[in-house]
Amino acid sequence: MTADINLQTASSVTKTFAVALAVIGIGVGAVHWLTLGFSAWTTEAARRLTWESYPGHVPAVVVEGPGLSAQPLPALFLTGDDPTLVDFVYTNCESVCSALGSVFQRAQSAVEKGQRIRLLSISFDADRDDVATLEAYAKKLEAESRFWRFARVLEPSRQRELLDAFGITVRPDGRGGFEHNAALLVVDPNAQIVRAFDYDDLDAALSFAKSVRRSASAQNRYER
Repeated sequence: MTADINLQTASSVTKTFAVALAVIGIGVGAVHWLTLGFSAWTTEAARRLTWESYPGHVPAVVVEGPGLSAQPLPALFLTGDDPTLVDFVYTNCESVCSALGSVFQRAQSAVEKGQRIRLLSISFDADRDDVATLEAYAKKLEAESRFWRFARVLEPSRQRELLDAFGITVRPDGRGGFEHNAALLVVDPNAQIVRAFDYDDLDAALSFAKSVRRSASAQNRYER
């Protein structure tokens, strides 16, 4: 009798253990899939890894800015053969945007020395950042318009589409400003988002940009 009970207990434990292993296996498999093989644990990191193999498309939202007539955003990237380094800002920002402005000033210096890349800062504060405000902001940063342009979205209803396409998260901070993530985004001359770098990793972004070329095929969008 005791032996039967022990056998039943052992069988029950074995079944429970097997079920637990199956559940763990399913969970691990799900995490593996959701994190692109455990290589990315956040949405932003996953998006960055995806862009390395599958470039993101720039939505045709209409923008304008100092010296820029209203036009679909992709048109800014399709002119010429050089890639563009993009960041997202708002002119009243006193934290991350200030750092990005300093980074882009360094990038502009690199362009002046021969680096073939264009610079574009896009404001996500369309209510306050009109063309005149962006122009004043550009002057404050000593931006050269032939290298570094500024733009704003004309259609507020499509701003979320643009931010999502570039992986930018923005939310009110409760003090009249915004909390947002920041990155240096490389867009190739085919208007495709091909890479993102941390905003303090300008050297890597500029180095990568040297390999970016216009091509008729997205499969060969840059030299490896």
